[in-house]
This record gives sequence, structure tokens and C-alpha cells, in this order.
Amino acid sequence: MIGFQEILHGNNVNITEILADGDESNNSGDENVDSDDSGDDGGADESSISADNYDNIVLMRPFNTNSMVWIWEFPYNISQSTYQGRNGSNACSIIALLIAEGIHQVNCDLDPSHAILPTPWVTLVCGCIKEGNALYDRSRASLPQRYLSAAEAAMVAGDRLDASIDQPLPVRVSDPHPPSTLRYQLLELCSNQCISCALFIVNGKTVLFVGFGKEKLLLVDSHLHEQNGAMVILGKLCNVDNFVHAVQESLGVDNDTFGHFVQVTFQE
Repeated sequence: MIGFQEILHGNNVNITEILADGDESNNSGDENVDSDDSGDDGGADESSISADNYDNIVLMRPFNTNSMVWIWEFPYNISQSTYQGRNGSNACSIIALLIAEGIHQVNCDLDPSHAILPTPWVTLVCGCIKEGNALYDRSRASLPQRYLSAAEAAMVAGDRLDASIDQPLPVRVSDPHPPSTLRYQLLELCSNQCISCALFIVNGKTVLFVGFGKEKLLLVDSHLHEQNGAMVILGKLCNVDNFVHAVQESLGVDNDTFGHFVQVTFQE
């Protein structure tokens, strides 16, 4: 099992150095420039990492007025494609599963009172991007040159993941059959009191949905978003339509675009 407790205690590269040096380190056309499997990953000494390094970099903004949806946007050089000087990544499905496992293990919570994304969330996202990319790089020779399905990603993660992967359900934003809509499946994800997770694969990209009981929904997307990096979107379940609108806008999908909704169940 991956050491998420270590990730949450700062077993990661110094974020402030990435912010300072990320643009200069993107100097290769190779899609997987961060594929060195050696133990030296170029990270800073753990003693130099403090909460102050994280708390000022991922600011929250409301999606729009009175929408009850909030967005935390990472800087450009913190995404699956740019973290630690990379120039591309197909590891989104692996990264999404690892983040889901981390949230399940440590029971991370998030609410709109956090004007800056809390340290555990920043470290979890960055640590899982780093680990997911490394896992993909080590298995790259045997993998298809595309995004991985949830089942394929679980196989690559191996013993770092203790979960079962459901069959993918084709869903889209608008459909005459309610169970085929993203809204319906998100409500189903929040139909019990525990934390529930699902991957959504659309347009060749995989993102993570998290349902926090019957109260709120979360999206974690490790991809680049124009001039911003990874993204976290939080919405209240009572305003699920606004949450779906924010997700649709961030992913750039049409009402009729089908994706695969795949629920992930972790072992207790």
C-alpha cells in the first residue's frame, strides 16, 4: 500500500522550488522526461518543507455568484503534465485512483471556508501525481499509448491499491434516460453516509469524483487547464446542477458527449 501518511507529512518535493523553477525545467520534447527510476527524485530535504510553503499557492474562487460551487486552481507547473519539469503525461487514470485511495485512507475533508487549499490536500495531490507518473513510466513499454481505463490503471497500481473497480457506465450531461446522466450518477454516488469515489473518463481524460455522504461533491482533476494546473472543485449536493455545470465547463464537454463513469470501492 502506498504510504499516504508519508505524503501527508511532506514526503514530497518543495512546492516553492517548483513555482520558482518549473518554467525553466520544461526543456524536453519527450513526453516522459520524468522517467528516472532512481531513488534520487530531485526533491528538497523534508526539513525545508513547511505549511507556509503550501498554504499560499492554491487559492479558492467561487464558480459564480450564489452557485455554491468553489474552485481551487493549482499553478501551471503543478499538473500531471508539468510537475517536476515533465512535458506530458498519460497517467491520469492511475493518479485519480491513487488520490481516491489517499482520500479514503485519511478521510480528508474540505469546505468553502478554506480560502486556500489546506496543506494535506496539496501534498496529497502532488504526491499522487508524482507516484502515478512514476508507475506509468515504469510500465510504459507494455501500455497502450493512450489514457488507461480504470481497470488497466488498477493493474498498473498493483498492491498500492486495495479497491474493486465497477463496470463503466456510459453517461453524459443530457440524456432522455435519467440513469445515463452525470447528474443522476453523482446523486447515486452520494446516496449513503460514507465517502464514495468514482472515475469519470471523457475525451481521453480521467478525473476523480468524490461524494461526501449526502452533503457535498468534489472533483479532482490533475490535468492542465490553460494557464492553470490541477484543479479541485467543491459543490453542495443541494446545488448539484451548478456543480455539474462547473464540471462541464472545466472539462470542456458538450451536453451530448458520452464518458465512462466508474465507481471505485475500497476495502475497509
